[in-house]
Amino acid sequence: MELQEKISNLTEKLKSTGFNMKTIIENRKAFKNPCMYEKLISYCDINEFGTNYSPQIYDPFKWGDSSNYEALAKAQTDYIDQIDQKNKEKQKLKLSHGNVKPILNGSKKKNSRWDQKFSKVQNSIATTSNGTLPKSKK
Repeated sequence: MELQEKISNLTEKLKSTGFNMKTIIENRKAFKNPCMYEKLISYCDINEFGTNYSPQIYDPFKWGDSSNYEALAKAQTDYIDQIDQKNKEKQKLKLSHGNVKPILNGSKKKNSRWDQKFSKVQNSIATTSNGTLPKSKK
């Protein structure tokens, strides 16, 4: 009888003072906890994907689990991973099939003018003449 008395008291408060149990529950800190949300769904057997329409008008279960957004997202990420893996394999094949020229018999890379050492430049600047430079006229 205790439960019946609690319910009758709550309905009397609702009628007399505008007391709304739903807003009180929604404003509680524990209600905003996501773990509490999952517990409420499992405890009350709430179907998150259900509808108030009759199955003749709209049946959300006729497409099956593969139409769920989570299943679609998983299928999409799997497909993208497969494409990435194929691209990596293609790059490995390109590198191993002649795009990179191997060094044969210890031959060295040909030096360009930018690869020269500084010692050659320093030798060309040095002069061997003796004496002083002439003064410039002002």
